[in-house]
Amino acid sequence: LACGALVILGRDKEENSILKTYADKGLIISPTPGVPGPNALVLSCESKEDEQMARSIVAAYSKGTTEADRVRFKSFQIL
Repeated sequence: LACGALVILGRDKEENSILKTYADKGLIISPTPGVPGPNALVLSCESKEDEQMARSIVAAYSKGTTEADRVRFKSFQIL
């Protein structure tokens, strides 16, 4: 992200659970309660700007969103 943070998203329930085990290594961001979606592990998050961007990514990839909601984050993908 802009200030150097790295965001790792879980793709399913199992990966979300695995990410939570690394809570001591960084910031865990979960989707809005009651809305299925990815958890994110954010590493080296030193700025509110990066934290907010990570929260926006989690929201964009949560259930009920469309490809149009995610298009602005395509440049961040490393598959």
